[in-house]
Amino acid sequence: MGLDYSTIQINELATKSQDLFRQAGINTASTGKMSTKQAVNKIDAGYMSRFDTETGMDMVRFIFAYRSSQNILAVYSRVHPSGEFFDEDGLSATPDRLFVGGEFKFDREQLKKIKGAMIDFMVEQPEAKPQTESVKTTQTMQGQQDPMQMLTTALAMMSQGGASVDEAQVEAIVERKLKAIKPTKVEVVTATATKRVETAHKSFADAVALVGMKKNIALIGEAGSGKSHGAIQMARALDLDYVVESCHGKMQSFDLVGAISPTTGEYISTKLRDAYENGKVLILDEFDRSNTETTIALNGILAGDCYGFPDGMVERHADFRVIACQNTFGTGASKTYASAKPQDGSTLTRFTRIEWDIDTKLEKAICGDTEATRVVQSIRKNAKDNGYDQILITPRQAIDCNQMVDSLGWTLKKAVEFSCLNGLPADVKKRLLNGVSL
Repeated sequence: MGLDYSTIQINELATKSQDLFRQAGINTASTGKMSTKQAVNKIDAGYMSRFDTETGMDMVRFIFAYRSSQNILAVYSRVHPSGEFFDEDGLSATPDRLFVGGEFKFDREQLKKIKGAMIDFMVEQPEAKPQTESVKTTQTMQGQQDPMQMLTTALAMMSQGGASVDEAQVEAIVERKLKAIKPTKVEVVTATATKRVETAHKSFADAVALVGMKKNIALIGEAGSGKSHGAIQMARALDLDYVVESCHGKMQSFDLVGAISPTTGEYISTKLRDAYENGKVLILDEFDRSNTETTIALNGILAGDCYGFPDGMVERHADFRVIACQNTFGTGASKTYASAKPQDGSTLTRFTRIEWDIDTKLEKAICGDTEATRVVQSIRKNAKDNGYDQILITPRQAIDCNQMVDSLGWTLKKAVEFSCLNGLPADVKKRLLNGVSL
């Protein structure tokens, strides 16, 4: 469609993007699909005005899409190839004129007319409804349906003419899609039990295998990536008891190895001693927050078969393991993790390091493959793309956002504001919400 400062010109309308690109002569290839980004680049959408002989005016071309299920008008340009999105409130707000495509300012009434024309076209095309429903189904069935439902839906699409594939092809497609969206499942076999972990982190299998070999491991990943939970899952999967020690900057060596009471003369035990002597998994949470002078006491404990505690020598139990959970690689503070402390190299080398970043499949399995979860993941990606290292958008925000929508009945926009955006400058919020539909 073309726009000048007061006029609109509708060049082509279609119910599918690929049909539109071919009708408009944007995609001239006989086979293959063209992405919206390729299409807007080819026609310089929103980039510069061109003289139109039909209207006798300079028009700026854009690609529009109307999402009837959300009542949202999307505008695609070279500046915003992922789209700018206008809901009913956005089209009715003030001022009357607004920037579209980052350079040109148009009247909101022009966008309303375009939206109206697209709605009228949809009403006049009843035969397009089955296709529209099929497209919508392929987008939602992955997270909402089990494998049999997905296959049934896909076969229904075929019967409606939405696809020209046989049953074997549909089964293969469903299987590929399931692998792409399902979280990792791991079966752990030990001498005492066989346990299946249904929702595991993508690095879980490697990590639990190392712990099963009696290796000490360090799970290193951003806040909220599920390191502590993963460590507990490993202990349970290996049929081992565990204890959790929360590390901090004021921690002393006696917090780990214990001490003799100056008043009673009795030994004051610790979680580490319990795990070392009785064969448990010691989980050191926030390990990189502790002082080097404290953690260096671990060297002898991690390396030897016995250790001299304050009350005497103690033999290491065969099932004793250590899992450290940390945000950094032990190199000290960063912009994001200001309280992290550097760890001694002699201690770090006693751990096998495993990267444990946010697993988006696991996040969807825990929070639900909902619109709220997908929006939080998009905001997280925008934060990383813009270099906002200190803005942490973790699965905790996804959990909060879903709870606000489901339990409090809040709109998604309000839930996102409270869970992800409150307190941030307006320009930062705008960048974080780029391409996000609320």
